[in-house]
Amino acid sequence: MLSLLALVSSAGAQTRSERAPTAAPPVEDRSEWHVHADTRFVAYAVQTPRSVVALARRRLVQTAGLVQSLRLGDLRDPWTVRAVLELRLDQELGDVCERAGDERCLREQEVASRRDFQVLARLTRLDLPEGYVEVRPPHADVRVRLGRQILADAAGFLRLDGGRATASAHPLVSVDVFGGLYAPETSFAGSDGYALQGNLRFELPDALADERAPFVASPTRTWVIGGTASVGDARVVKVDAIAREARDEGGDLAARRVGVVARSRPHPALGLRAHGLWDPTDGTLVDAVAEIEGLTPRGLVRASARRVEPRFDLGSVWAFFDVVPTDQLSLGGQLRIGRATLAGAMHGRWTRLDETVFDAGVEMSADLRDGARFVALGGQLWAGSAGNTARAFVDLGRRVGPVDVYARASLWHFDHPWQQRLHGNSVAAAAGASALLTEQVRLRGELEWMHNRVAGHRVRALASLTLRVWR
Repeated sequence: MLSLLALVSSAGAQTRSERAPTAAPPVEDRSEWHVHADTRFVAYAVQTPRSVVALARRRLVQTAGLVQSLRLGDLRDPWTVRAVLELRLDQELGDVCERAGDERCLREQEVASRRDFQVLARLTRLDLPEGYVEVRPPHADVRVRLGRQILADAAGFLRLDGGRATASAHPLVSVDVFGGLYAPETSFAGSDGYALQGNLRFELPDALADERAPFVASPTRTWVIGGTASVGDARVVKVDAIAREARDEGGDLAARRVGVVARSRPHPALGLRAHGLWDPTDGTLVDAVAEIEGLTPRGLVRASARRVEPRFDLGSVWAFFDVVPTDQLSLGGQLRIGRATLAGAMHGRWTRLDETVFDAGVEMSADLRDGARFVALGGQLWAGSAGNTARAFVDLGRRVGPVDVYARASLWHFDHPWQQRLHGNSVAAAAGASALLTEQVRLRGELEWMHNRVAGHRVRALASLTLRVWR
């Protein structure tokens, strides 16, 4: 018995010793990965009462991504290698367009069919939104990325095939530089949505004459370089100097921007921010914002001034957002009262086309969250020389077990100052549900109906399955 107790005591002593042969080495977790997938199916139909043309579309979008992170060398200060890959499949199912009755083809490739709907999108698209490798060395605040990546700053959104490096030699100084190619449809696993904003460049179908789509240009490679230098501390003031230039493969200038961003938060309750973006080719101030924000225990107050000078090709979708030079002043805020949040804002806007016109707007909203229930309602009103518009909406939601059920409805009124036929109302209503089946799987479905004088009736059905796995 004494010998047994001595053996147990000896074993216990060995287990507590770091040099004991029975001691297990610490687990070195050198790898982390994250996998996600998202499947969405959308079906909708649009028809105008002024034409026999109808558009019916069924679309399947599948995305899948992988993020892998490796730590190499000494784990106390390792080299870090991170790989990011994102794939997307965009598939059109069934007829893209149809005509009322038995005739289902709108002859979109016949030049003589000038009043028919023209299809300018491919039925199947497989692209690579992101795919890059990032390396971070030890003992330095440096990151280097190679591959397809997304950049966004005051100069705009950019999807780049190339390299990017960021470095900070001091807490008050940092540099970010990049260079490479825009990732348009003609690049590997690219799409027209990745191209330079404001320019529609893609190949038209062989049977579709160029005169049918005069706003579409032939694809070309576009090189871009740029960077940001940051100086300062945001608690006092931090300033970013931005520059970006893009040129077509022939050397022609596609875009050039320079800008400055300044921000400061001298007190937790006070925030200041301003930025200006110029086109140095003609000295135009393209975009400028100045904003001041005050925080209180129950909400916030924000005042801002903004100028926008559109620099987009009017043949592109971007022209629908800022079509004329605009100056706007805004004053708004939020107030929390118990479980309710009230928000409101006032706006004054000057637009310059042939002459300067002025209109003013006001927005109000309120939402209440009470456990599993959610209610929100609000509206906005704009009046002035640019035309009167009004909107009212209501959103409802409730959680029933693992299922979130929701519904929403809205009413828009438009009073166009130049085109009488655009006067009228637009009504929309939708209902849906989202269920968290497991920690990794979410299922969602939605049905929406819309109606207005211009587009007639529109019905849209949405179903999505989201899968996320990580380690």
